[in-house]
Amino acid sequence: MNYIELINRYWQEVDVKGFTPTETNIYFRLLDICNRLGWENPFSLSNPRAVALMAVTENTLAAGRDKLVMKGLIGFKRGSRRKDTPMYCFPEKIDGEWVFPNGFAAGFTSNIEPKPAAKCGVKPAAKSRAKPAAYNKTKTETENNNSPAGERARARAPVPDGLFSDRELSRMETKGVKAAKLVEFSPPSVEDVKVYFLQQRANIRLPDWETEAISFFNYYDSQGWVKSNGRKVANWESLVNDWILRKEREQKQIIQNEQRTTFRRPTAEDTLADEQDKLARRIFARRNRQTPPGCADGDTDLPFGG
Repeated sequence: MNYIELINRYWQEVDVKGFTPTETNIYFRLLDICNRLGWENPFSLSNPRAVALMAVTENTLAAGRDKLVMKGLIGFKRGSRRKDTPMYCFPEKIDGEWVFPNGFAAGFTSNIEPKPAAKCGVKPAAKSRAKPAAYNKTKTETENNNSPAGERARARAPVPDGLFSDRELSRMETKGVKAAKLVEFSPPSVEDVKVYFLQQRANIRLPDWETEAISFFNYYDSQGWVKSNGRKVANWESLVNDWILRKEREQKQIIQNEQRTTFRRPTAEDTLADEQDKLARRIFARRNRQTPPGCADGDTDLPFGG
């Protein structure tokens, strides 16, 4: 047997007669099984195993197998439920003709009922079908446009010149890129920043608002008006508001720290120092009161005397 000749013959028959994908699957699976068996021809294959290998139902296997037999591509012998296993075979090319082994072509009985031949000179009656109503393009388009579904379809209609509509593109864009495209950003001047600082009452909220306004402008102007995340600034007024709030919180924190430092509770060392100072003052005052006339300073019986 020639493997390549069997494959070529099948595709030649496909060009002439045509086969379904199920028949193609059955034919090449049988060809593969025969090849694995060392080209044992004929070979046995039970129906349960064939159904499992070909991933089809038993009825589909029987229908496809019978069509292949009728077209002369394979031979088949039925088995019995208890004794014999079904047998398959492929034809062999002898003297330019494809010949089946003895007992295969004559012993086959198809499960498919042949179609009755049409009688000569009598044409089968055609089934009467009601013709559909004529399609009125103008009327149909007007009805569709006036309906709610037509309005939704127009809203979902994509842009003719592009693959995606503007709505779909806006969803795919990130917020930063979308804002940068929608708003043409022009950097402010120092005076613009000062005016906006005053509009936000920075002269009341900050002790040195003018210095903060200049610092804000210098910071973002040196960065090329790009934020810390790498995106271009789209709204500098919002950055001014954040700047003022941050500086206001910093000033409050400084004041709170100063208050904690000024009004801190006395420690044990402070108390001891105060007591020593008081004791020294009392001793000094007593010494001055008890010094008799004509005595030198320090000539007394008091403690710490000279």
